[in-house]
Amino acid sequence: MSPSALKPVPVLFALGLGVGAAATALLVRPAPDLASSAPSIVAAPVALSAWAWRDSDAPPVLPPDTVGPALVAWRGLRSPDGSAAPYAARALALRALLLRLPADALPRLLALFTGELSPADTRLRQTAFDRWVELDAPAAARWATAAGKDLRGLAHQAAAAWSYLDAQAAAVWACALLDPETARDLAQITLKFLAEKDASAALALARSRDDAFRNAVLPSLLEPLAKADPAAALRAYGPGVWKDGQGFWQLQDTIADWSRRDPAAAIAWLAAQPNGDRGNQLSHWISSLARTPEERRALATVLATTPSIPQGREALNSMIFNWGTEQPADALAWLNQLADPDLRLSLLERNGNSYFTDHPEKSLPLALALPASQNRGQSITRLLTAWAKIDPSATLAWIGAQNDSAVAAAAPAVQGVLLGTIARDEPATALAEWAALSDPRAKKAAIQPIAESWGQTDPAAALQWAVAQQDSPGRVHAHSELIAAWAKKDPEAALRWAEAAALKENAQGNRYYPSPLSFIGGGWNDKAPRAQTADLYTKIQDPALRLETITNHVREWRAQDPAAARTWLETQTALTPEQTVALLSPPPRK
Repeated sequence: MSPSALKPVPVLFALGLGVGAAATALLVRPAPDLASSAPSIVAAPVALSAWAWRDSDAPPVLPPDTVGPALVAWRGLRSPDGSAAPYAARALALRALLLRLPADALPRLLALFTGELSPADTRLRQTAFDRWVELDAPAAARWATAAGKDLRGLAHQAAAAWSYLDAQAAAVWACALLDPETARDLAQITLKFLAEKDASAALALARSRDDAFRNAVLPSLLEPLAKADPAAALRAYGPGVWKDGQGFWQLQDTIADWSRRDPAAAIAWLAAQPNGDRGNQLSHWISSLARTPEERRALATVLATTPSIPQGREALNSMIFNWGTEQPADALAWLNQLADPDLRLSLLERNGNSYFTDHPEKSLPLALALPASQNRGQSITRLLTAWAKIDPSATLAWIGAQNDSAVAAAAPAVQGVLLGTIARDEPATALAEWAALSDPRAKKAAIQPIAESWGQTDPAAALQWAVAQQDSPGRVHAHSELIAAWAKKDPEAALRWAEAAALKENAQGNRYYPSPLSFIGGGWNDKAPRAQTADLYTKIQDPALRLETITNHVREWRAQDPAAARTWLETQTALTPEQTVALLSPPPRK
């Protein structure tokens, strides 16, 4: 009899599908051929008695002769309309089936999941594998390992479960695997479990293969080996893992454990290790060992009182930065008890000027702790203006709660940032607010932020307004980005304006370099094509200014791309033949 002759209700009951109405609505259709790895499955009719869910705590195991038909039935589940059964129904049926399948039937079930699996089938396979691991972890581990790298995650899962039950057997198996990579991979899992129970046995297995295998699995043993004596574990096994610093992160927890017990000795050991060409990584490694305020205080004290430690001051600075942004009060308390006032000032200055791009306010406590000076005021202003760009409301609230002259002095700059934020979308409103300011410092501080924000939509208007508000010589040069942005939108209009600005500077005797015209071509990171800029410069109306601007441009161009510059010079008509020859000649030697 064919599978299609199976009676749906008995088979579904055999699968334990009395648990949901949705599953009982499914029909069994002819199942596709099963994987060749399961030849014993026969699509034959079967009548199985239903398991009464309340009759016992555990369902009865399917008889051997019904396993194959049960797998065929599950594989062939269909909706009433003949389409593939939905995931929820398949999952429900699978869980019911797994309650009754014997452990030796799980490979046959898993053999059904072949080829490129959908996410739903991957989840179903995981469900089936979880059950096998529960019933027979060693068999599941061997099967997943033999399946290759595609099922490495399943092999890890089963190896860990096996190790929990019998660490010695699991570790012996893993270390004896023929493929070196697979052996290293699984031994790192199994040997860690074994080391928790029998360190000497784990070490013996770690040494049972070559040095590469031993050094690969040692990091997984260090944590259990180092519980009693991290110093001894590191001295004995650390060098094999270190690899010129590449193994630091594998050793980090053990070094940190040692540093909690003896920070000076741990730092000395770490500083004595070969560093290869890893630059200033040592300072980063040392500072990363401290995670709690107590650990930071202990390590910082060693670094502050032992100037002979390589990169010790860099490590201390890095530690204070992290400490100060996470627990500023605690960091300041430690800094205030330093016996060396110069070191305290140095650390405050370096960290009061540093901040996370997205959290500048975290450095404010260290900046406030600086002694009164111009540097203190500049640091506070810089931090507050950066914060105002991210969270203006919080910045204003914080400023209002302070009673500090440097904070008050920074208020105009912060106000400028806020007006700049308004100018991005409502330039007219920002200009009206700016005109109403009574504090000259606030007005001056707001010009640049307003111009920068306004310039994102109208660089020509923003540039001309900003320059008109400033009387200091060289004011045009503060707005080079606006000139470049204008030139992208209307190159000839920007050229006319920049030419007039350059001629005005020349007439006033203020010959600033570079000329406003040099910004027409854009900045270093966003430069227009050289030939395009040179063509634009040929439209400069003043002959002397045209020659000067083209000459400067071509000389710079020739230094980077002499062939392209020569080609342009030989085809342009804006210069006289004599001027062209002069520019084609080799530059004079310096």
